[in-house]
Amino acid sequence: MALDPKFIDLVNEKNDIVSLVTENGIVLEKAGKNYKGLCPFHADTNPSFFVSPERNLCNCFTCKTGGNPVNFYMKIKNVSFVDSIIYLAARAGLEIPSDIKKTSVNDKFYKMYTLACAFYETILSSSEIGKVATNYLQKREITSKEIKKFHLGFSQTNNGLYNMLKSKGFTDNDILEAGLVVKNDNQTFIDLFRNRLMIPITDGYGRVVAFSGRLIEKNDNQPKYVNSPESPIFKKGKTVYNIFEASDEIRKNKSVIIMEGFFDLIQSYKAGIQNVVVMMGTSITPNHISLIKEKTESVLLAFDGDDAGAKAMIKAIPHFIKASLKLEILAFPDKLDPDEFIRQNGPENFEFLFQNNIYSPYAFIYSYYKRNLDVNDINSITTFKAGVSESFAHAEIIIKEQYQKQIFDELKINIDFSSKNQVSASNYNPTPPPSLPQFTKPNT
Repeated sequence: MALDPKFIDLVNEKNDIVSLVTENGIVLEKAGKNYKGLCPFHADTNPSFFVSPERNLCNCFTCKTGGNPVNFYMKIKNVSFVDSIIYLAARAGLEIPSDIKKTSVNDKFYKMYTLACAFYETILSSSEIGKVATNYLQKREITSKEIKKFHLGFSQTNNGLYNMLKSKGFTDNDILEAGLVVKNDNQTFIDLFRNRLMIPITDGYGRVVAFSGRLIEKNDNQPKYVNSPESPIFKKGKTVYNIFEASDEIRKNKSVIIMEGFFDLIQSYKAGIQNVVVMMGTSITPNHISLIKEKTESVLLAFDGDDAGAKAMIKAIPHFIKASLKLEILAFPDKLDPDEFIRQNGPENFEFLFQNNIYSPYAFIYSYYKRNLDVNDINSITTFKAGVSESFAHAEIIIKEQYQKQIFDELKINIDFSSKNQVSASNYNPTPPPSLPQFTKPNT
């Protein structure tokens, strides 16, 4: 796409580089006529990133990354040149010329989801039925700050969304293809989400592309969560919840924390740990990994503390190791999930966990299988060997040798990790082990 150079110059001129840099989490200090700070594009320990308000430019004297506002935003957010122009033009209040606007067959879907998000937010904040959901959130210690931050909403029991979108000119087929309505037995269009707390899902550009709707009252006849079906703008295997919103925190911390649930993430954010995301879908995909690698090389898995959470982490570990990401495991005690742990123990003990309950991936795997081992039961030993062997399949030789020796020294069980004849663990479903590890509150 050929862009008008004059408009590009205007976008750069109307976006102050100092404010743009600081908005993206970079702390600057005065250095004569300029400003300096730690470079966000490499592991900088001595401030080498300089910003010139006079020239409206930034530059790192070590890695040579920087440039004008458009180039800086393009690199810091990992977006295209055109997307950078469009965002910064909107930021500066400039009208985007028609020849620059991105035209897409998917625009109508993005517009519908933007309208739907605002619609659900209004119901939560300004209606009688929304008060029920607000009370539910208060019981879960979610405040108005988090409600606003995560754009939480509520869906009615009628077809309010469908009627609103129709009034905006969208067709039945458009709304159906977007996944916002379904057809009932009478072939009548009805809202997909009804009487549920609404959690909007955004893509890598911060655009709402889907919803997850949660029941706030127990109902055995309905699933706890209903999620948007896949659509032209939403693919579960290509979506990581909160990755756009957490980008600055991920960059500042040089790591990302992956949790299982939306409320886990929201409570973590409230507790002050905000470089957190949630994978969409039931399994981790190469696209998920690629999205993570665009932001950081360091991952901390913090799944639920029950047996299902432990198994999910063990299943996920090989994906991150094969992608050459630095991986650690945060283990929650007493079968608690992060949301429960924070509410029961407080933010200070949540931070304490990060200092005391971090495992390397293979230490976590070994601990998991060891806790369920009965060394006097041949079936238990077979299950142990199968599980450990399968989980260590992608480990480096030095790690295999270390644990082969440790397992023999501690348990007198010999595992030959080099053997191709190890028992497969694919058919095993071992009895859940005790929660691991045990958490002891620090003295206060």
